[in-house]
Amino acid sequence: MSQDHVNLDSHQIASIVVNSVRTNSSIPVKSLIAKIKNWYDYSVTYRKAWIAKQKALAMKFGDWEDSYNYHPRWFQALQQSLPRTVVHYVTRPVVVDGLEDNSCHVLERVFWAFKPCINGFSYCNPIVQVDGTFLTANIMQLC
Repeated sequence: MSQDHVNLDSHQIASIVVNSVRTNSSIPVKSLIAKIKNWYDYSVTYRKAWIAKQKALAMKFGDWEDSYNYHPRWFQALQQSLPRTVVHYVTRPVVVDGLEDNSCHVLERVFWAFKPCINGFSYCNPIVQVDGTFLTANIMQLC
């Protein structure tokens, strides 16, 4: 058979290819399509195989929302395990239909610096940096 099977949905494909995705999370979708074709003699669409790969990755690593919700706890654990580490992150509430939803936030940026790295900056020599502009005049005339 060469057509897509109705009962071979993305959930079923994800459970089939989860071991392949676990061993190689960057496996191409075309390889997964070829494996399904080889094992079951059915050709699945690229879209269905891509969705199945995303579901298999979620089985391995967890979904994006769960991973995102771990960030504040991870930052706190970082500061507790490495004292005097500086962690600063900025979030903003999600806007839905022009209204802010304060129950859900989007991470905008994160900065962290380990204390030994902060201390190391005092040993750095100051430098003068010029951007990529070409200098056409004699440098001594500019001084």
